[in-house]
Amino acid sequence: MHSLSRSQLDLLAARLAEEGSGRVQEVRIEPNEEGVVVHCRSRHYYGLQVILAALNEFARSDQTSSPLCLRAEIHGQHFDLPIERCSLQTAEEPKGRPAMMISEEGKDRKIVVTESDMRRLSQMLASEFAAAVVPGRYLNDLRAELQRAEVVAEDQIPDDVVTMDSTVILRDLDTGEQETFTLVYPSRANIAKDRLSVLAPVGTAILGFCVGDVVRWAVPDGYRRLRIEQVVYQPERAGVLQG
Repeated sequence: MHSLSRSQLDLLAARLAEEGSGRVQEVRIEPNEEGVVVHCRSRHYYGLQVILAALNEFARSDQTSSPLCLRAEIHGQHFDLPIERCSLQTAEEPKGRPAMMISEEGKDRKIVVTESDMRRLSQMLASEFAAAVVPGRYLNDLRAELQRAEVVAEDQIPDDVVTMDSTVILRDLDTGEQETFTLVYPSRANIAKDRLSVLAPVGTAILGFCVGDVVRWAVPDGYRRLRIEQVVYQPERAGVLQG
């Protein structure tokens, strides 16, 4: 069950009503068993952007663990945008790219992506939606990964590589904990359902790498390291087996 108090919900509702006034057609809060979902309906991306900014600010200042999700409707399209509870990078935090690959030699490795994933990801990065609602540094990280990627046909991708819509098991090398995620496009992201956006730092970090690889990204107290333990499901391989 969500952990926001009545006073916190009222504070959030008042803030969103203020920010959305004259900018969005509808904004409402729906607490449920998975956390707190904010519904927003807008005719243009600017209205969505101001609500998203207000939610990000609330998530950074709020100390509860309740998951937050923005369920947006714009131009008849629907998007689920999970709100990350993390601080923006400060001067004391590690510099450089938020996510990177660590090979055994300590050097970056080239990722492998399919032709269809490259095409769809490139279209997403050029979209008005991505520019309006995703932090620029996250877009730049994914662009940098794709620029150095090896592009292969769908039937040539190794079955241990993380592609879009793959389900993977990741192990935190510092805590030993394991987590399972499906790597998805932003419109399908829902961290409560273990659907990880490719534009989230971890999502960008694992795209195109394979079982046994280790990725890391900057957090306020240093770096977190994850090893790709298993690709449980890969859509390209599933298609081959079904054929």
